[in-house]
Amino acid sequence: MKLFKYQGAGNDFIILNGAECDFDLSPESISRICNRRFGVGADGLIVFGPSSQYDFSMKFFNSDGSSGMMCGNGGRCIISFASSVGIVPKSGDGRYVFEAPDGLHSGMVLSRDGKSAVVRLKMNDVHLVEPFWEGLYMNTGCPHLVLSRISGIEAMDVASEGPRWRHDPAFSPMGTNVDWMEIQGNRLRVRTFEKGVEGETLSCGTGVIAAAISSYIRFGVDSPVFSHSEDGLLKCRIRTTFHNLEVEFRPSSKAPYTDIWLTGDAVEVFRAEI
Repeated sequence: MKLFKYQGAGNDFIILNGAECDFDLSPESISRICNRRFGVGADGLIVFGPSSQYDFSMKFFNSDGSSGMMCGNGGRCIISFASSVGIVPKSGDGRYVFEAPDGLHSGMVLSRDGKSAVVRLKMNDVHLVEPFWEGLYMNTGCPHLVLSRISGIEAMDVASEGPRWRHDPAFSPMGTNVDWMEIQGNRLRVRTFEKGVEGETLSCGTGVIAAAISSYIRFGVDSPVFSHSEDGLLKCRIRTTFHNLEVEFRPSSKAPYTDIWLTGDAVEVFRAEI
């Protein structure tokens, strides 16, 4: 089995090339491969596959083997992977179109320096945003509860705070991812507790999208974290644990939120055969 290890803003993934080999993966085998002490170690596993109509397909699994959701950082990594193995977009304009668990996505490699690339990924529209206590709940490819903080986000004990919200009966039976956001200068600081990983990840693509939309709803377009892009989209500058990301979307007085883009690094860490 050939595998490729990628990370996007510290969110790390094992990528298997299903175009070359059929993989029959059980949740147990995925969990074993993703285990950081007894396996390769990753937040999730992605199977890159063929597509009859589009450039490729993407199957995403959390490190516990659960599936059926989209991963924003993983989507950026699989675009970089497709580029690195010589897949040429059918569009002819450099934009990949691929099938994912929540539908079609598109994106492109903006720049590349060796194994490191900057990738821009288009996410699906967010159709519903609901208030929950002091937070906002929405689905950005998977469910997220976003909670605002005035200060103190760095000192938070996410390991103890996360499970309380993740398993709240209001979100049963599937549960929810949980994000905290705080304005720090001209950036939005975001921390995420991910279900399926059952812990804090260094970054979460769908989580920072949820946080950007929440910040717009909570603080408005004049918040220092926002600027406008050349095509009229609202751009949010975001800081995760070690990296910066950008989220763009079309502002609206209510859902749906459209033209959602996630931009950041996607880096090949290593490749191996096991």
